[in-house]
Amino acid sequence: MARILIVDDRPDDRALLRLIVQGGGHQVVPAAGGAEALDLARADPPDLVVSDILMPGMDGFTFCRAWRHDAGLGTIPFVFYTASYTGPEDEGFALSIGADRFLLKPMEPATLLAEIERVLTRQRTGQLAGQRALGLGDGDFRADYTVTLARKLEDKVAELETANRRLAEANVELERFAYIASHDLQEPLRTVASFTQLLKKRHGGKFDAEADEFLVLVADAAVRMFDLVNDLLAYSKLLGRGHAAGPVDTGEVCARAVQALSATIAECGAKVTIGPLPVINGIEEQISQLFYHLLANALKFRRQNVPPMISVTAERTGSAWRFAVTDNGIGVEVCDQDVFEVFRKLHRPCDYSGTGIGLAICKRVVQRHGGAIWFDPNPDGGTIFRFTLA
Repeated sequence: MARILIVDDRPDDRALLRLIVQGGGHQVVPAAGGAEALDLARADPPDLVVSDILMPGMDGFTFCRAWRHDAGLGTIPFVFYTASYTGPEDEGFALSIGADRFLLKPMEPATLLAEIERVLTRQRTGQLAGQRALGLGDGDFRADYTVTLARKLEDKVAELETANRRLAEANVELERFAYIASHDLQEPLRTVASFTQLLKKRHGGKFDAEADEFLVLVADAAVRMFDLVNDLLAYSKLLGRGHAAGPVDTGEVCARAVQALSATIAECGAKVTIGPLPVINGIEEQISQLFYHLLANALKFRRQNVPPMISVTAERTGSAWRFAVTDNGIGVEVCDQDVFEVFRKLHRPCDYSGTGIGLAICKRVVQRHGGAIWFDPNPDGGTIFRFTLA
């Protein structure tokens, strides 16, 4: 039975390797990195070390070089077992700095154990000492080490670029699907809503009370579904690239949102004040949606018999503008739910209408403009929605 030091920063990989080696009848000493492994080995030298390469702190190459230059450890067999550095150049470099074997993850347990036994046997018969590289000089090691890391970085950058390209292509397809699905659902829903309402108008009262109730439920459900599809369509448009950014007068945009909500404002006797707002660089259509939904929410979630008082302000904070939409409404209950999540509704549909997409749209708009959005309780009652825009 040999005493084997296994070195891997990933707990799962370390645990699996430990089970395999112990299954071969060997004693295992685990370490999470090169520095820890050196300390353990100096205290009680093992018969063999099996090490990963890509590890934080001291990577496998540096660890192997330190191992070979240690007076008490330099003759002990060193095996690389890696899934990150897998090219022939990597293997050549590993052997040049004193590694005895270069194995690629994953291997069948029986094959891995056979490789370990082969190295142990060659060590016992003295074959390793004669075939092992003496190691590179400091200058050569630094040069080859830099080339090896640079090559791996180039490979990783290429892999990342490929993954990003595939992700972009998948996102385009997803955006197209969301838009088409939402757009094509509108027509049949409009038909269902229209004919259900027509049926209720022309033939309501000709059935029993239960049938009339069913007609009302179907008509209301069709209208809610139509509203939901419209909001989904609006949200799906935000996922696309959209229009090019340009100067946006947020004061004018906010004023237009107030005008669009004028009927509701007049109905509930609301007062909306708009402070001096800046000109920013953004997408005007999206900024318009942001103000519209925040103001619509402030009007919707008002207290009974209390006229809504809403203010919109902005202040400079470093390189960005921080906006605040303040209301005196019912406030947002403290809960674990993210109110900016799609379809997130904190109230029953019978209490407040809506699809639960408005604040999700606001969050998406703000994020697309490089900002953040959150809310705070209004000390005077109600809520303050804050967001930043550059």
